Amino acid sequence: MAYERRPRESLKTDPDFYSNILDIQPVFSTMPFKDPLTAEQLSAIKARQPWNSDIVALLWEISRLRSFILRANQLSGDLQRPHGILGTVFDDWIQQIHAEPCVLERDQVTRELLDMPGKPRKGMAPR
Repeated sequence: MAYERRPRESLKTDPDFYSNILDIQPVFSTMPFKDPLTAEQLSAIKARQPWNSDIVALLWEISRLRSFILRANQLSGDLQRPHGILGTVFDDWIQQIHAEPCVLERDQVTRELLDMPGKPRKGMAPR
């Protein structure tokens, strides 16, 4: 389908021009995602179908994406908040990263390791 060059004023009044625009799906949907899966849930999926190579490939991809989120979380403290409208987008992104299960699980493991030293020193109270 070839498009003809028309004056800008005629585009505003031509209903056929806007009918194609309304059919385009947005990249980011307003429908919320389902809750993210925890490492425990992902392990349960693998345990249910360890023979399915498609499931294993998807789980490896999920693992790669989880590591990407963990690296983004590590860098988030050094990133500068942009000015203008992107500042709010940045704030939402940082909140989403901190709420991801892989970040929460890693933080929990870190807290547990810091609370349970291998050999407590004499006179030291538990943290």
